[in-house]
Amino acid sequence: MKLSLITFQRSLLIFLLLLVFSLFTGCSKDSATAPLNTDIPTANKDISEAVAGSIAMDNGGIVDQLADLAAIATESDSFTVAKLWAGSIGAPNYDSATGTWRLQFTRERGESGGPFHAIFTRTYTYQYRNGNGEPQRQWVVNSDTACSIQFGILEGSGECRTLRICKQLTNMNGSWLATGVNTDTITISGTYECIGLDTLRSYQAVRAMQYQLNLMFTNIRCLRGKSVDFSRQVTGNMSGTFLANVAFMSGYSYGETNIFRNMNIAMAEGDANITIGSERFMGDLATGEPSAGN
Repeated sequence: MKLSLITFQRSLLIFLLLLVFSLFTGCSKDSATAPLNTDIPTANKDISEAVAGSIAMDNGGIVDQLADLAAIATESDSFTVAKLWAGSIGAPNYDSATGTWRLQFTRERGESGGPFHAIFTRTYTYQYRNGNGEPQRQWVVNSDTACSIQFGILEGSGECRTLRICKQLTNMNGSWLATGVNTDTITISGTYECIGLDTLRSYQAVRAMQYQLNLMFTNIRCLRGKSVDFSRQVTGNMSGTFLANVAFMSGYSYGETNIFRNMNIAMAEGDANITIGSERFMGDLATGEPSAGN
């Protein structure tokens, strides 16, 4: 997948500002909460943690958006859908010319000042389609259930902080097609891009990573509707690229400051298996934390 290099280069202009900001916020290297990671940092390991965090549900990553799409594919009207998000900013807006709904919301998890806190805003669009691929206003219209949903992530921003990492998301977008939304299991294909700044902390080093992640996926599957422990029900593969600029603020340095990697990601049984070159890393799809096998 081709990177949006111009977009990324522009984002680097604010890298130093974000880096300075991170020193004076909850992402500070002087955080009162001691980091838990005692491993010697390497470029690929840092990349895997940044990617796992961008996928994880709790952090507002891809799995969180998949859960929202699965929920959209089960409600008879979009105003009921809005109730799924307590942080909805206004009611869903329907554009009759395009047959598309638009919804903006803010979501918060954890407690500010606690070991985990996330707050983020997202703007979605979604269009229900019948068996002929034509738009219909709701998931069910005159007993006719939509067969697919065109789902878009127009924009997103936010921050997530754990003991290991602070993620500051500056931009995100995606375009997904969900098929089989009239069955128990839906299949999603599409693209995803996010740009952000991660501050990673370990006993050996504090480093900031300004990055752009681009992913493409086909045949990701999950149950339709709101599911308990949703992250364990997602299966499928993604591939893409990771472009980053790294600045070490203290401690050990692996020397590589300009990074580009290709990667493949397999999701199953609650884990993301991330392959970068000859190395493999595991991340929890719920939390983004390294999981068994790392």
